[in-house]
Amino acid sequence: MFNTFLGLFNTVHEKKPDFFPRLLENLFMNIDPVALKEATAWVLKDVTEGLKPLAAEVMPVLLDGLRELYPGEQAS
Repeated sequence: MFNTFLGLFNTVHEKKPDFFPRLLENLFMNIDPVALKEATAWVLKDVTEGLKPLAAEVMPVLLDGLRELYPGEQAS
């Protein structure tokens, strides 16, 4: 199912390369940047606060995984 969805995306992009940039531009041009900044600030603060009890256990594993994905870096 996911591959079918990707195939559809690729076909649309092949036939109308400007479709997705225009779609995203139309979507994002209506977003209030001040409201987005405010929402982003409190959402990240709340998520950070909520994850603090798990951070000591989860962050080392997460960072090791991210290091493996980053070219040229070795996981420790």
